[in-house]
Amino acid sequence: MTIAPVGEWIGPRPTRLQFSAVMFLGVTAIMIAGLQPLLLGTLATEGRLTSNQLGQAATAELLAMGFAAFVSGAAMKPAQLKLIGIIASLVLAAIDFASPFVAGDMITLVRGLAGLPSGVLMWITIALIARTPTPERWSGVYLTVQTLAQFVMATVLSATVVPRFGSDGGWFALGGLCVVTAIVALAVPGEYAPLPKTEDNSSLPGIRGWIALISAFLYSAFTIGVWVYAEPLSRQSGHDPGITGAAVSISLACQVAGGTAATLLAGRINWLWTTLIAAVINVGLLIGFYNLPDPQTFLI
Repeated sequence: MTIAPVGEWIGPRPTRLQFSAVMFLGVTAIMIAGLQPLLLGTLATEGRLTSNQLGQAATAELLAMGFAAFVSGAAMKPAQLKLIGIIASLVLAAIDFASPFVAGDMITLVRGLAGLPSGVLMWITIALIARTPTPERWSGVYLTVQTLAQFVMATVLSATVVPRFGSDGGWFALGGLCVVTAIVALAVPGEYAPLPKTEDNSSLPGIRGWIALISAFLYSAFTIGVWVYAEPLSRQSGHDPGITGAAVSISLACQVAGGTAATLLAGRINWLWTTLIAAVINVGLLIGFYNLPDPQTFLI
């Protein structure tokens, strides 16, 4: 079994410009996750999506994203990354630009397709993080940076673009971001070094790794399942339309704080107890949503 030395990069260490470019690609890949309540919720308000279709569209995109990232990691060699990044960014841009022209079940199809190039972009970022000396810390950095970017994007869109241009403006803004990402992809490394093999000559995780991945998947599924319905929940509670945008921005700001804490506390706290305590808190939040809270409580 080949084991990389502890505290060393696997392969050549990228320059700061290369690392920043890879992070930019990863941020663009996952940007939609922070904007789904705003953009899909606005589509529902505009009468272009039902509540069921809203959930289906969100689920299709994120599942496709995860599937594409997994298949890329398992089947693709980390070579010609510049070209892969450019193509994936431009394909995602085209899909985002097409989103304003569809409605109903077609939204689910189009957003599901959007998840595929997003997953490829995310793989480029995750693959580099896996080659760092401290992947757990850089994963926290990635989480914090992506959430901060989502916070900024959601705040700007909800304050300026969506009130004037509706959901269409949001999709065009996302498409523009993807075009910029295609240019940034020129700065990513051309390739990564191969990962060390396990005893069965595979780069895939062992049983404990799969358990951790499944746990993270289920926890994320719960979080996103509630998150994407922020707008319908707010509307059902009788809130003003602006409450949803404020709730999304506040939630993302709190996620930035959580990501920062995860980065600083990586390897220093018991993750099992942390996960269990967070799960109990989330059950309490579900009960709060069920009771249709007032605007102040909803924002909290």
